[in-house]
Amino acid sequence: RDLDQAIDYGQQALKLDSSYAMTHYNLGLAYQLKPDFTRAKSHYQMAIRYDPNYMEAYFNIGLIHYREENYLAAEKVWLEYARLKPQDPGVYQNLLFAKVEQNQLEAALKYLEQALANGGFPDQNELDTDAQLVELRKLPGYAELIKKYFPKKK
Repeated sequence: RDLDQAIDYGQQALKLDSSYAMTHYNLGLAYQLKPDFTRAKSHYQMAIRYDPNYMEAYFNIGLIHYREENYLAAEKVWLEYARLKPQDPGVYQNLLFAKVEQNQLEAALKYLEQALANGGFPDQNELDTDAQLVELRKLPGYAELIKKYFPKKK
């Protein structure tokens, strides 16, 4: 019910000014939570149209694509987000998982390193226990990254 009311308010706001990126972004969030991914993506894309640097809209479009198992599309928008905010470890973490889902493990390792270099995965246990990373952990490059970024842990 609250989401429906938020959507109604957002639609009313668009009648006053349809070019306000934040209104489109907020509608995108509401539809994403509903979940109505088609409308969510549409409003996020409108937010980007009116503000090409609206980073959060890129990030959330990527999340929707990932949830829809469209990993290439997720990667594309997350790379645009990374261009806008290259120090955000979260985007590299998401890119890592998108590459793992595509079984592109060497590329996944590169994103793991970028995530670690920017402060992502502060707890090694998270990496050591994540079921999605079983195959990645078998690569020699994984052990090298762990040794580099978690030198005190054996």
